[in-house]
Amino acid sequence: MINGLTIEEKINVIHPLPDGVECSKNGIPIMKKDDIDINKLSEMKFLNIENKTNNKKAKATILISFKHDKKLEKYWNHIFKYIPKFLKHYAVCTPDFSLYPNMNIIEMKFNVYRNRYLGCVWQYYGVKVIPTIQWADEKTFDFCFDGVEKGSCVIVSTMGCQKNKEAFLKGYNEMLKRIEPELIIVYGDLIKGMSGKILQVKYEDAFASKDCDFEQLSLFPVSKIIEIAKEGENQYGW
Repeated sequence: MINGLTIEEKINVIHPLPDGVECSKNGIPIMKKDDIDINKLSEMKFLNIENKTNNKKAKATILISFKHDKKLEKYWNHIFKYIPKFLKHYAVCTPDFSLYPNMNIIEMKFNVYRNRYLGCVWQYYGVKVIPTIQWADEKTFDFCFDGVEKGSCVIVSTMGCQKNKEAFLKGYNEMLKRIEPELIIVYGDLIKGMSGKILQVKYEDAFASKDCDFEQLSLFPVSKIIEIAKEGENQYGW
């Protein structure tokens, strides 16, 4: 235990920022816009970050990390252990550490910090990284979109948002304004009112049993990117 240091100082001592990484006004590390070829993403397979992949197929695979926080903690606690694995894949999405309206605001800022920090470290060592964007209510909008350069390719999840579509869309539209993403990868079902250039990734459980202490997901990307206008009809009839 390090005594006499603030929380921020302890983080900087235990998890120092890579050389050249700057922070936002809220102290969130700023990830670079990575060189993601969006025209190739439709051909990519999306896999859960804990799944094993045949090395020959890894370069056509993107790892996503929509898991419970307790299963994501290892990437924060053992930062360098997984980088060799990540380098074999086309890209890795940053961990989806939780943001809920009933969480302490400091805890939510810390989870955004960890998301962007890990992205910066992985980028520093040559991994292509796609930022995972999450938000809670409006009080998180001041910091939850920090640390991502405008025009970046991002990923969001609609899992669990179908019963609270209005709150989801409010944050989604705020993300569009602040980040202006080149492409939004959407993990889960599309929600009426979403707009932008979107690649949808559907999911299904591959297996789950009492003898297994983890879930494995088999993910299948839609074969093309769609453009959904803010107003007027599109292929979904919205």
